[in-house]
Amino acid sequence: MITQAQVFGFHLAGLDFRDHSSKLGSAPEEIAAELQTMRHLQSEHGGAAADRFILSMTRSADDLLTLMKAAKKARLDRVDIVPLFETIEDLENAPRILGELWEDPDYRLHLGRRGGIQEVMLGYSDSNKDGGYLAANWALYQAQKTMAALADRSGVQLRFFHGKGGSIDRGGGASYRALRARPDAAHNCHIRITEQGEVISLKYANPAIARRNLEQLTSAVIAANCLPGPGLRPGDLPRWESAMQVLARSSSDAYRQLVFGTPGFADYFWEATPIDLIEHLRIGSRPARRQQTRDIRQLCAIPWVLSWTQSRHLLSAWYGIGQGLDGFVRTDPEGLGLLREMYQRWPFFTSLIDNAAMSLAKSDLGIARRYAAMVRSDAVRERVFGLIEDGHKTSVHRVLAVCQRTRLLSNQPVLEESIRLRNPYLDPLHLLQVKFLERWRDTPESQRTEKHRRLLALTVNGIAFGMKSTG
Repeated sequence: MITQAQVFGFHLAGLDFRDHSSKLGSAPEEIAAELQTMRHLQSEHGGAAADRFILSMTRSADDLLTLMKAAKKARLDRVDIVPLFETIEDLENAPRILGELWEDPDYRLHLGRRGGIQEVMLGYSDSNKDGGYLAANWALYQAQKTMAALADRSGVQLRFFHGKGGSIDRGGGASYRALRARPDAAHNCHIRITEQGEVISLKYANPAIARRNLEQLTSAVIAANCLPGPGLRPGDLPRWESAMQVLARSSSDAYRQLVFGTPGFADYFWEATPIDLIEHLRIGSRPARRQQTRDIRQLCAIPWVLSWTQSRHLLSAWYGIGQGLDGFVRTDPEGLGLLREMYQRWPFFTSLIDNAAMSLAKSDLGIARRYAAMVRSDAVRERVFGLIEDGHKTSVHRVLAVCQRTRLLSNQPVLEESIRLRNPYLDPLHLLQVKFLERWRDTPESQRTEKHRRLLALTVNGIAFGMKSTG
């Protein structure tokens, strides 16, 4: 018991506080109340029980300095102020924001009291929803690399907190490969990672599997910091990173044109996916929308991903990558050869392409077409589904060309077979969901029954389990 108390303290697990940066101006009393609660928990259970405040949608150094002043006013001495950078724009601005923050004398004193360690949380979900899979991953790569270099120059120990989900479009995938592909992700062997509920049960419910997962994470952190990386020739990385910049830009343009620039896309999303059902299920930790509007920008990332997964579009996990690769190959005679070289020799690009191939393999446009049939406007349905279908075809073609394979997942036969065996059980659930979702939508809200809602909830749960992804 003495050893356990020394290791874990007098609390079960550390509790992180998290709130939106907009409340610093719109609802400062709520922030103050949260800081007082943190102070109370520390007095009752020890400082380590709750000593981090994550500020989501951090947009400036002033946001963090305002939070530091609020903590001082609450007489909270022990607190880590953790910025959360979520959108692609915020990730691009993150190094500048941290640079301004670390130049502030008061903040440097605060940082000194916290052991000189600055924790930074990275948002995988909103960056993906904002600019698509390829652009989001490139923004995360650049942000980590730039912030790590800035921290070294500034004499700050940097710890990244990866806000990853279980699905590919929320930062999921093979943890070992991801950390080896991004050595800055565990800068100086410091790292924190979130695990979703579904991932916790799959990874840690069985002691042997849990031990294996912890071994993989630990060995990846050690390897990223202590072992030599892939043997690169001088000039390789700048050339590849320059290509990635072009790919990310064209991929993001294609994704944003579809999601934010295609007439009727929002109607397609609300009618061709079970988003309205998901909003009524009591399974989320927070509301599905930041504001009560049909504007996709106000929709939280988790229901966005879950909706596309349930309808087998998996749009947010691959759309745009095909257009990016296709444009690069068409404009550069040596483009395909360069992409193949990057895939074979650059772990970051290898992981990026393999994860996209996995998502493309899990998508099923035959099932997605049945969901699309629920879209009331024929013109909207044909326009949007046509763009998705073309994007999927291009993505499969170009990914296979880069990998030099004839079919998706031929390099992962166990996963390929697992998906093949699962699909016959998933297809009936999709058909049931579409059938009863249409009935549910046609029924006035006052007449909808709990039995009907529970039936639909079972289809959501079954599909999520079969797809190994809730979003």
